[in-house]
Amino acid sequence: MSGKPRNYQGIVYAEAHALLRRTLEWEFPERRWNRVDDALAGMESALDGGSLQTFEDTVATMELLAPPRVSTRLGDRPVVPAPARVRERVNKLIERLVRLVDDADADDAEDAADDTGLSQTADPEA
Repeated sequence: MSGKPRNYQGIVYAEAHALLRRTLEWEFPERRWNRVDDALAGMESALDGGSLQTFEDTVATMELLAPPRVSTRLGDRPVVPAPARVRERVNKLIERLVRLVDDADADDAEDAADDTGLSQTADPEA
């Protein structure tokens, strides 16, 4: 047993979804958005590769890029909201994660039914 809850994958996807929604509220100097865009590309690649651990690592990278609570200092470069390319990539990832969370929840419900001897697709004629 790994010590992780049965729905761990769904939890990871849901947390990434929440982080991505917050990302749309961030403001950075333009060059910092390039780092965010790179991290988003890493998240997409990890999802494509199917490795939950790699995906978790890329989510952690995104969390480290989050702006500090107080980020304005005298002489700082002006901050801007997420550029269109970042917003588009975030929105695509959010849509993808919503589907993955729904799939993980369905799998968990099916596993729970199997564990109790119940089936959601039981045939009453059987």
